[in-house]
Amino acid sequence: MFHSTRYLIHPPKRYNSLIETIFIIVIALLTSTCAAINPLEGGPKDTVPPQLIETYPAQESTNNFQEKKKKPTITLTFDKEIQVQDIYNKLIVTPKLARREEGPSYVFKVKKNILELSLEVPLEEDTTYTFNFKDAIRDTHEGTPAENPTLTFSTGAQVDAMYITGQVKLLMTDQPTKALISLYKITEADTTHILNSAPDYFTASKEDGTFRLEHIKQGTYRLCAGQSKENKLTIDPSKEPYGFLTAPLELAEPIENISLYITEANINEFKVQSSKPQGPYFEISFSKPISTYHLQLKHIPKRLKNSTLYSHLIEEGATIRVYNTLGLLEDDLLEAKLETGDEMGNAIEQDIKLQFKDRRVEKAPFKYTMQPAAGTKINAKLFQVDIQFSKPIKDIQADNLYLLTEQKEKWPISPEEITIHPHRDKITIQKKLNLTTGSKSSIAADASTPKDENKNQATLQIDKGAFVSVEKELNEAGTFKYLFKTSEECGSIKGNVITRAPGFIIQLLDREYQVVDEIRNQRYYEFKDVLPGNYWIRVLATSTRDGQWSFGNINKLIPPDPVIFYPHELAIVAKWELEDIDFVF
Repeated sequence: MFHSTRYLIHPPKRYNSLIETIFIIVIALLTSTCAAINPLEGGPKDTVPPQLIETYPAQESTNNFQEKKKKPTITLTFDKEIQVQDIYNKLIVTPKLARREEGPSYVFKVKKNILELSLEVPLEEDTTYTFNFKDAIRDTHEGTPAENPTLTFSTGAQVDAMYITGQVKLLMTDQPTKALISLYKITEADTTHILNSAPDYFTASKEDGTFRLEHIKQGTYRLCAGQSKENKLTIDPSKEPYGFLTAPLELAEPIENISLYITEANINEFKVQSSKPQGPYFEISFSKPISTYHLQLKHIPKRLKNSTLYSHLIEEGATIRVYNTLGLLEDDLLEAKLETGDEMGNAIEQDIKLQFKDRRVEKAPFKYTMQPAAGTKINAKLFQVDIQFSKPIKDIQADNLYLLTEQKEKWPISPEEITIHPHRDKITIQKKLNLTTGSKSSIAADASTPKDENKNQATLQIDKGAFVSVEKELNEAGTFKYLFKTSEECGSIKGNVITRAPGFIIQLLDREYQVVDEIRNQRYYEFKDVLPGNYWIRVLATSTRDGQWSFGNINKLIPPDPVIFYPHELAIVAKWELEDIDFVF
């Protein structure tokens, strides 16, 4: 009988130990790999802005914070965790919160996705408040700002429904611009200055200048607009443009489509800041640029009877530099009378004691610049250029000034064709020409000269020594080539001005709003020989026939003189006349 037998086979001990070791290592590797799970790299960033999902008080709710004993607390809840950046500068509250003597008007804290504001000042009764956080609230991961998180609520029985809409433009270009629109409540005392006080209500205009200022309480207000370079609620009138409405706004119902125009108009106090020797010169510095001045010695010593006192403006017109052309010594002291005015119409009359100290200091260099610049196309019938000097000139040697034609023929410039401007730091050369455009030309100053072929250009040659500065320096030689306009390449613009204004200036502007030409007080006007291109035309109205255009005075609520633009850009082509470009104001 055959028996089946099973055998249980056991591996050797060394083999069993090896299997256990391998098993332990595999388990350890699997465990460590699972524990160190690394996130995948290169995934999309979370750029979705935090969304405001709940507020307390509720949006546009009424009768809030009636209990005066408790400090008002505002909460905003978002759909993701948030962080807050620079909230004390970015949060805009209208109307403005009361100020504390010490510390801010509110404190804040963030708990994950909730922002809590605790107000340290009471809120006014029956008032609609708007809290605009701009981009102060961001998500914690990518820093993406919440989109326009704003909360509006009322402490009274209704949300104020008054609003103002309009547009802001630059006065001197008529182009829309971004600006801060500010509204100031007029009180009985009305001591608020609309330039250096924070407004009661404010908003920013859009890129196209349009704005909507809403949730305003009924009342009487002043409205202004301005551009703050430092993003403040006040305007620095010495360097920032602003504008205002002269008449108060009676806000009993919404007001729409207001036009606000802004421009730079420095209303800072006009005064002499210093008058003292400065190197080899004597300098009188002002708080802002001056427009005109006259400086004259009150008593002239006998030894100085034939001497001239030279001075001119430097530092963008804010300083008068006086030159020691009288040969004064350090102990000499002369008294001069100063009469000056700024562009706002403010005037100063003051006695100045002139004294010069160190004459060993290196003097400023003597330079000059041309206007228009060389290469410019100019009028073929009247060669006219301005030369601006870095210091006054004492003498002109006209023999060293002349025009050259293409054939290098010399055409002299006579002293009668040179106008020296006040303070002698600028001259204008005007030489009448008899030019037959595109063919032959002659210069009227020398009729005996034969008419030669001309390529519609001429060169102003300034030899060394043509000008002598008040400090006895000679100019460097210069060559300046100009092209003449031809009648075949130019067009013209003509029209009428109908106005009751005592005076006006019609200005032709290029696309950069630079003045190309201007005509004063001509009711029928014509701009001739206009080169092809796009232009604007504006009219500056003046309060007197021959007076200057005025910037007005916001301190006295005097608006700027009117500026009227033709509503369309004008395209000039060769041999083309634009007619009926009329103005009625």
